[in-house]
Amino acid sequence: MIFNIKKTWWPAKDVTLVKKAIRFAARRYGMKDLVLNVKLGKPSEKYFGFSAYDDDLGFKIWIYPSDAVVRTIFHEMTHVKQTWYGELDLNAPGAPRWKGKKCKAKYKNQPWEIEAHKMEKVLYKEWKRAGIV
Repeated sequence: MIFNIKKTWWPAKDVTLVKKAIRFAARRYGMKDLVLNVKLGKPSEKYFGFSAYDDDLGFKIWIYPSDAVVRTIFHEMTHVKQTWYGELDLNAPGAPRWKGKKCKAKYKNQPWEIEAHKMEKVLYKEWKRAGIV
């Protein structure tokens, strides 16, 4: 797994935590050949994190500081997993596709968001049980 981190002002200990959480999630999801670009942003009132994929730049996640940064990483890495395995296509013409079917649901009802919210909790429990800090 390769990931490139772009940061501006994040403390080194926080960057280390981010790296550990990304590795944990990538291993958990079986994405050993993942190439990921990570942007560590400044605080945002709108987002905790964001993920995207495009054919030219590959997988990208943006993480913003919060008290829940590890859970945010697990949430965004779930979206990376969904795209990696072909479950989610946000770039499909007309509407996003979930497991091959168009989906125009509102945010809280989108199946990929439901899964990401669930898995951020599951992975966080596994993370805590493993004693990774």
